[in-house]
Amino acid sequence: MTFITSTDSWCRLTPTVTLEEASNALESGTFPICKRLYVVIHAKTRAAASHSWQLQVGTGGTYSTASIYTRSRQRGGETSDATGTGAGWDLQEGQKDEYWIEGWITNPATTDVNGGGNSLGTTLAQFRNMEMDAGSADASNTGDWTCKWDSDDQINCIRLLDSNTDTGIDTGSTITVYGSVTEVLSYTYPNLPNGAIFEDTTDGNHYMWNGTDTWNEVT
Repeated sequence: MTFITSTDSWCRLTPTVTLEEASNALESGTFPICKRLYVVIHAKTRAAASHSWQLQVGTGGTYSTASIYTRSRQRGGETSDATGTGAGWDLQEGQKDEYWIEGWITNPATTDVNGGGNSLGTTLAQFRNMEMDAGSADASNTGDWTCKWDSDDQINCIRLLDSNTDTGIDTGSTITVYGSVTEVLSYTYPNLPNGAIFEDTTDGNHYMWNGTDTWNEVT
């Protein structure tokens, strides 16, 4: 069942994922493949955790942990960039209590360029990070990153990882992924019997499957 409901607009691809207990990973789960993605992450740091945030992407629900990620950083009007390569995009400036990360990702199908796979500029991402401690006296850190990954596969999952292997991502942290839909999608409906009941756990509403293509709210 897809959560994309309109075309030529930004649509939420999956429900927002909220951590119910501290963890070393905050995962989006798999979502329908779109050529353009927008991700919003709100990460809360577990008290006393020594954390190191990385973003990783994957295909088919499997995240790539190989050294395929590169990024170039620009902070607060600085003229010099710091670059890095590794098993994820390191988008963290310092040890803070709370982080907001948003990113725009191009996610096209493989482009064959002289037999070399994707061309420069096709698998790119732009991320912006704001991080802060509690209290009005804290000066937040901000940063902008231009990122790339070396893969020909379209991604359908994203995660924030604490690469220190500590459970540094605290309860209540969230990740939401949107897609820009520019063409009419082909829907695949669940193989469920007519009259099947679904409960939306966010509001307690119940829906009944009509056996073909529609969930009708039970009132």
